[in-house]
Amino acid sequence: MKPHTRRSPRPAWLLALYRQNDRYQLHPIAVHIPNGMVPVAGIFMAAGCLFHIQALVFAAYVNLVVIALSMPGVILTGIASWQHRYKGATTALFRTKLVCSALVLAGAVLILLFQALYPVNVHRLTGSAKALVAAYLLLLIPTIRAGSLGGKLVFGGRKQI
Repeated sequence: MKPHTRRSPRPAWLLALYRQNDRYQLHPIAVHIPNGMVPVAGIFMAAGCLFHIQALVFAAYVNLVVIALSMPGVILTGIASWQHRYKGATTALFRTKLVCSALVLAGAVLILLFQALYPVNVHRLTGSAKALVAAYLLLLIPTIRAGSLGGKLVFGGRKQI
């Protein structure tokens, strides 16, 4: 005799949200914010320190604020797509995407806190400023990894022309 493993039914409001998420492609839209802005923030921070332009350092900081604010939406729409479209399949791909998303969010918040405590002055670059530049650039790793896995998920089954 087979054990009873049926999941409890999901509330109607949750299913409606899942359908809207899929219908309007909210996750693919949401991921464009961090995927586009993380490299820009890193470039602004590095260029600001390299060329002694304080405005670029400030622009990097503002970009990182937008990234940190957008990441909860990216994560929530991603989880909704995963639960609805992919039936919550617990594969290495989805686990890696979730970990990478959490790393981007945590990294952005930590960098913002560190930069608030130790502001970068491009005319007197300290070790903390160099560490911040490295942190901005290291934030690219989980961003690129999550994006490449998403691309494989979406475009992996398509035939090449």
